[in-house]
Amino acid sequence: MARRPLLAHIAAERARQEELRAALGLSAADSERIQRQMWTWDSLSLALCLAWQPFTMRDVPAADGLLDLELRERGENLFLVDPWPFESPRVEVRCEAHELTEQDDETALREALRRATPVTLRFQLMPP
Repeated sequence: MARRPLLAHIAAERARQEELRAALGLSAADSERIQRQMWTWDSLSLALCLAWQPFTMRDVPAADGLLDLELRERGENLFLVDPWPFESPRVEVRCEAHELTEQDDETALREALRRATPVTLRFQLMPP
């Protein structure tokens, strides 16, 4: 049964994570907060790259509790973030990407990725 090795892997991974938390002196609540923060930034990066606007990230950890963070397009590569989480009045984020057209199968997708030229995507973030 393929399920048994998977469950064993999950149990071993949870034990490893618990050891790491203990070594770092993190509580389960600390770990959950860090995970939510990472999930927030990862989701925002996907929203920018995949044009998911407007985009709202719910239950983002903040100094005084959880809040909703909204991303809205204001112009070409210019986005409003509400509420504004940075000290700076404007933030530029960049990433490397490969622009691909839709492919019918995995082989075609891999070939298109192999041939694609890397591009740098730049996004300007600013307060509402």
